[in-house]
Amino acid sequence: GTGLLVAAIRARESARPDRLFTDPFAARLAGDEGRRMLDAALADAGDRSTAQIVVRTRYWDEALLAATAEVRQVVILAAGMDARAYRLPWRDGVVVYELDQPEVMAAKAELLAGETPRCRRVPVGIDLAEDWPAALRSAGFDPTAPSVWLIEGLLQYLEEAAAHRLCERVSACSDPRSI
Repeated sequence: GTGLLVAAIRARESARPDRLFTDPFAARLAGDEGRRMLDAALADAGDRSTAQIVVRTRYWDEALLAATAEVRQVVILAAGMDARAYRLPWRDGVVVYELDQPEVMAAKAELLAGETPRCRRVPVGIDLAEDWPAALRSAGFDPTAPSVWLIEGLLQYLEEAAAHRLCERVSACSDPRSI
């Protein structure tokens, strides 16, 4: 549900004349359910409920593109309905690994069927409570090469111990030059 809501927020921002970013895939990814969730959030809390997501989207877009000046592996944990692999102007040779529940990855693949990512996109359908580092390596991720990691909008939903475990797993998968 949060992936649909975030996609709806990104679609709304993309329609503004003074938008901070453009996500041409967001409306499709959000669908009717995401738009309903956004309408409810706006009715309940107004724009305050969306501003943080808009700002963080722009911030992380720029940070990821800057990081890939040196790093060619990007890992997006709990990728949800994120379309960065399709919409950002990635440098040649960048590989974006997207990890999320298998059903989320399948839904996204169906919604974006026929679209071409702007990098090599590697979807990995796995629950992050499982051995996702092994699945990531099996998908071609090289833990001896530097990588950049994005864990956007996930940690606040985890209990403290689970957040520590996740960060420990990321660290164990990361070359010291990683971001």
